[in-house]
Order: sequence, then structure tokens, then C-alpha cells
Amino acid sequence: MKFDFWYQEQTLLLRIILIVIPIVGWIVELLVRISALIRCRSGRNIAGLIIFAVFGGFWVLCVLDVLSLIFTDYLILIE
Repeated sequence: MKFDFWYQEQTLLLRIILIVIPIVGWIVELLVRISALIRCRSGRNIAGLIIFAVFGGFWVLCVLDVLSLIFTDYLILIE
């Protein structure tokens, strides 16, 4: 599964749009986190997936991920 590589190849605007759309953003973010966890089993990826699984329904996490995308070009807690 290389969904995280596909996501990272998209333009910044498209990545932000994919995260901001409510249901689509949740699915995209879940797929990116699972793909990153399969590719690299690190504590950071595991923590990111657990935090997203527990608090992913809240819009605050998506806003934090959008800010992280703008400033660092990566989602929070993904290697």
C-alpha cells in the first residue's frame, strides 16, 4: 500500500482540500496513516494512528493537520 506516497506527490492545495472535506478527509487521513504504518513501523506512526482513531472524528485534528501541511509539508505524527 503506497497511498502515503501518492498523497505526498499531490500539490499542497489538493492535499489541503482532501483533508478539509469532512468525510473524505477522514478517509484520506486514515488511509495515509495506515499506509505509513505499514511502510515504516515506528512509534511515531503508531501514536499518530491511535490518536487519529480515537480523536479523528473531531475537526480540531484536521485543522492541526492542515496547519502542519502548510508549515512543514507533512501530516502530524507521520514519518
